Amino acid sequence: MALYIHVPFCTMMCPFCIFFSVPYSRDRARPYFKALTGELEGVLSRLEGASFREVYVGGGTPTLATEEVCEALDLVRSMGHRFEASVEASPYDIDDHKVSQLVSAGVTRISLGVQSFRPDALPRIGRPRISEEGLRAAIEACSRVRTVNVDVLLGLPGPGKAGP
Repeated sequence: MALYIHVPFCTMMCPFCIFFSVPYSRDRARPYFKALTGELEGVLSRLEGASFREVYVGGGTPTLATEEVCEALDLVRSMGHRFEASVEASPYDIDDHKVSQLVSAGVTRISLGVQSFRPDALPRIGRPRISEEGLRAAIEACSRVRTVNVDVLLGLPGPGKAGP
């Protein structure tokens, strides 16, 4: 069995993203994670005896609230579940400290939303240019976790449609 935890917070609202998201603020995140803790406790107690083999944390941008994400993973683990954890991350905010926190919480896979390594393509999809930082973030994540997924979009509008 797998568990998905949605963290709806983002710093940018990308026009291509179909997932529910809201602008991030500490004041908005605090009550969300308090409610999430209650929901997790309720669901996990009702599913006593079940075993989660994977926990996926998506969004939004879960790494905007890395500490709270790690607490949620710790809660699931404290209820006896042994799982592999995957967390979505943004190359705009991932750093060594966050990667260390995620690794300490047992995260084995990071999915980086790079979207494109073509500097000209990112502004056309509502994202700042970041190809070098995105690559650096992917390399950093690769050095610390077992698996790194890099999200890229194909067929973006504009010249140079041949690659991501």
